[in-house]
Amino acid sequence: MLTHRDVIHGSFAQNQVLQDPDRPRTVAYLPPAHMAERVLGIYLPICTAGHVTI
Repeated sequence: MLTHRDVIHGSFAQNQVLQDPDRPRTVAYLPPAHMAERVLGIYLPICTAGHVTI
């Protein structure tokens, strides 16, 4: 089981490695129950002050 803290920490770590642009715009296309969608589509944009369209 992953906690929100684990996922947010992983999102910040991924952002340091990949250097995503500031304030990215993304589209959430997978069901929100899918872990990849939560990390790539929701949590990572939150960490970089991005916008998500669901």
